[in-house]
Amino acid sequence: MRKLRRRLFGRRKSTRRIEPSPNLQHADAVPDLSGSPQRPSFPDGVKVLHDCPGATVDICFVHGLTGDRESTWTAQRHSASWPQTLLPSKLGKSRILTYGYDAYVVRGVVAGSNRLLDHAKNLLHDLTMDREGDDASSRPLIFVAHSLGGLVCKKAILLSRNNPEVHLRGIFDCTKGIIFMGTPHKGSWMADWAKIPASALGLAKVANKSLLEILQTDSQLLESDQLEFWSMVRELREGGRRFEVTCAFEELPLPVVGKVVSNTSATLEGYASFSIHANHSDMVRFVSAEENGFKRLLGVLTRWKIQLEPIAQPPSLSESSQKCLQSLAFPQMHDRSHDIDSAAAGTCEWLLQHEKYTTWAACGRGLLWIKGKPGSGKSTVLKHALKNHKAGDGALVISFFFHGRGDELQKTPLGFFRSLLHQILKQAPDALHDLVGVFESKCKNNGKQGAGWHWHEGELRPFFQESLFKVLRTRPIWLFVDALDECGRDNAVGLVEIFSSLLKSLQSQSEDLQQFHICFSCRHYPILDVDENRFEICTEHENERDISAFVKDKLAIFRAGPSSKIPGLITARASGVFMWARLVVEQILGLERDGAGLAKLEAAISALPPNLDELYRQLVQGMEIRSRELIQWVCFATRPLNIDELRWAMVIEDDCPYRSIQACESAEDYVADSARMKRQAQTLSRGLVEVNHAQTVQFIHESVRDFFFGNGLSVLGDDETLTEAAVQAHLRFSKICLRYLSMEEIVQKKGSLRYDNFPFLGYAAISWATHAERCDAGSAPIVPRDDLLALFAWPSDALVGPIVRVSQARGITSPAQFSDGSNLVHIASAYGLVGLLIAILNMGSEIDSEIDAKDNSRHTPLSWAVREGHKAVVRLLLDTGKVDVDNKDNRGVGHHCCGPRWGGTRLLYSYYLIPAKSMLISGTSGVGHHFRGPRRGGMRLLYGYYLIPAKSILIIRTIGVGHHCRLPRRGDMRLLFSYSGHRGSTSSS
Repeated sequence: MRKLRRRLFGRRKSTRRIEPSPNLQHADAVPDLSGSPQRPSFPDGVKVLHDCPGATVDICFVHGLTGDRESTWTAQRHSASWPQTLLPSKLGKSRILTYGYDAYVVRGVVAGSNRLLDHAKNLLHDLTMDREGDDASSRPLIFVAHSLGGLVCKKAILLSRNNPEVHLRGIFDCTKGIIFMGTPHKGSWMADWAKIPASALGLAKVANKSLLEILQTDSQLLESDQLEFWSMVRELREGGRRFEVTCAFEELPLPVVGKVVSNTSATLEGYASFSIHANHSDMVRFVSAEENGFKRLLGVLTRWKIQLEPIAQPPSLSESSQKCLQSLAFPQMHDRSHDIDSAAAGTCEWLLQHEKYTTWAACGRGLLWIKGKPGSGKSTVLKHALKNHKAGDGALVISFFFHGRGDELQKTPLGFFRSLLHQILKQAPDALHDLVGVFESKCKNNGKQGAGWHWHEGELRPFFQESLFKVLRTRPIWLFVDALDECGRDNAVGLVEIFSSLLKSLQSQSEDLQQFHICFSCRHYPILDVDENRFEICTEHENERDISAFVKDKLAIFRAGPSSKIPGLITARASGVFMWARLVVEQILGLERDGAGLAKLEAAISALPPNLDELYRQLVQGMEIRSRELIQWVCFATRPLNIDELRWAMVIEDDCPYRSIQACESAEDYVADSARMKRQAQTLSRGLVEVNHAQTVQFIHESVRDFFFGNGLSVLGDDETLTEAAVQAHLRFSKICLRYLSMEEIVQKKGSLRYDNFPFLGYAAISWATHAERCDAGSAPIVPRDDLLALFAWPSDALVGPIVRVSQARGITSPAQFSDGSNLVHIASAYGLVGLLIAILNMGSEIDSEIDAKDNSRHTPLSWAVREGHKAVVRLLLDTGKVDVDNKDNRGVGHHCCGPRWGGTRLLYSYYLIPAKSMLISGTSGVGHHFRGPRRGGMRLLYGYYLIPAKSILIIRTIGVGHHCRLPRRGDMRLLFSYSGHRGSTSSS
């Protein structure tokens, strides 16, 4: 047992005597003569292993909970640690430090009182003081952390970030990255460690005490810190700061104990990782510089150090190019690539040796299609290809990962072209001078991008194609596109046609161009075939070994061990579908924890349906109400909810009895923190829902979403059609949002409202209307929404106030910014909520004064409806006969003249607004009585415009009409069309 302790956690100093042993005592230790048990002295704090004048980086080593600042990093029978003996000659101009803390959780009869939080605080303070003393406060810093020491590092960096003590922020500001060596990041690592007796680790004399029992007081804090840390890393990367993370994991188990930290827990999808051929203890004890583990770690440190050194920068972008770059970017541009699991050690290696891959990579230009069943690992394979491409120096490597469960730009060609053009403009700005010119022109004529104008797919596509040809004159291009099927059938087919067309165009070019490689992943459908220069690799035909390795790794803690028949049985029945294997492994581990025997486990695997959809169906059958509610939120939310928003979405109901947020927090279903909500989401969904690195809630795979939007929703309960389920969900969600907005703390809040004070506010204030509008869109005919009206307690404006104030708040993108003085009719008209507006108008004369009311900017409901192009709302308001079409706002502008353009005219309901100075009206009939303006030639004049019924037969003679007027010419006349969608049928003269 003593040998096991030494192998697992290092050579531990003796603590048998109450008086500390001299070799553990600091030189200035003073014996305790009080007679009470005393804690042995411990080598803690920062120790400099190697100093270097003019150092450009500090590298700090942090041991784990039962380690030592030197012996943890020292190989057996060696007198000095390898960071001191091997690194200095390999990493010039580096100061190498090691940090020690009293990491023994229980030492003999004396218990350590410090928790992880205390160790992190001490690390932050001690390291800050050391760097100040060496005049190195602004020097870049790299951490190398072993085991749970990685958690101490994470917490120290979180404490440094936004610390009220300015000098303590330096650790966060200067940290370049962290190498985690055997650090558990996710999964059930604490439950796994519970199986290791504390007595076997030398942590306590009580044999039945487990490590989990020792650490459980910190468990919730640890999981919360994990989520906060990875959220911070993501924010830094999105903001342009290169915060590096690399994970190392052990290849060998310890006798009896097995692997202390599994590969899955020690690595993170989206971040680099490597293995070390050693057990958990020996993985940080290198004997020589020739060990592969040392070489891999040294390679990471060397690469990071080079990145810190000044390098020759490419030509800087002009101010206009930088602004154009910003206009192309969007926040979720890289989210999907970060969420996809990196290939586990030993998997996907077959791809790089595959005959079709090597032929494609070596050819001058070609198209590689990675195809496969849903859940067969296509995205992981493509990401592996991207990370291990053979492009060489100077090549332009660009990529896009479609995400069917993400935001709009993540699953449309518009997002695809914006992202790729962003990458090209950043790396090859000379190829996009014309795009920058268009950007400047748009800004000059229409104002700021996002407010006055937006990019469109049709205008970006030609720039993308032209820029590729310009780049190929001097540089090779490698393009990687993942999950093409997740952008929709027609879009996927269209993009493959573009890829094929590009390759064909290159063949016809007379000039000598560089290599052009395109690799995309997609299911077997909707792409049925691609043209010449194509190579196809089918994942389910190649990944059996990968699935076997995955299953064995997941079952490493399996009681019967990976040598049983279980891994082989799961691999065989998976038929090349990783997602099937993943779900079945989780079920088997659950049965194993419940004490099921091998025969029962084998029978359970054999009884599972081999089809992925059928497996999903079996999982969701008999789901409880809260599970169904969670699935509905993931399916029908207007955008993916983050985990904090989900906490409130799940506790508030449309018939919620609570009137305050404080009351909600006392509810039985209220979940107090994000870590618990994450666990609950996974449990309620039976493993079909996950929380990604961006802390948003989503299905674990696109095939799950396909299942529910196929016939899966009907399995949940009421045999509803998809349309019926969507209408009911959107109506319920709209009510939930309004319930949240009506909470006392929000209604009574004075001044501006900010969503950071109310987690669900940003979603509720914007999405209640979107849910109501989608409810109308799915209903035929549209019915009055008296239930929504009741939530507003109309004609009270108590709930209108928060909606108006949130629309004015910074940090919330509202589709309409309302002025003070707005009422519910303004809001319903601006959002196009026909059902709600019908319910309001049905109230009769008591709301007459509200129909044409003016807010503080003199906007009326009619002006909002015309401005937003809601024809049905305009029709309802005009039919009341109680609106003033001549109204002007505070700027003197008639906003009902700001409707959608069509051929140089403005459309108001079924009327055309013709500029009075531009056209001579020859006469018409059938003018509605709504129009009160002065007559001219039988027409009504509305603020310089004539309103002409679209159904009338109108022939007009052009007088000074500009070229923007694109009406069809008939002789020397212009013929107006009756409006129907974009263009209706003509009226004959």
